[in-house]
Amino acid sequence: MKVKNVFVGMFFIIIAIVIGIKQLGFFQEVNILNIVLTIISVFIIIKSIKYLNFVGILFPLAIISIIYSKQLRN
Repeated sequence: MKVKNVFVGMFFIIIAIVIGIKQLGFFQEVNILNIVLTIISVFIIIKSIKYLNFVGILFPLAIISIIYSKQLRN
């Protein structure tokens, strides 16, 4: 089994769990889109570290910083 297929499968399982938890009423202040963008950014960072692609590491980190800027200020 290819590693790419495992990551894609884990991604969909994690998203399903997050949506289920959100529908149960937990974590109402958390936006699902933010979580999805964070997970995608982390996968891009992991893939870019393998090849030492600094653009692929720094841009997702910047996106994560922008998404969570309110929480990082406090």
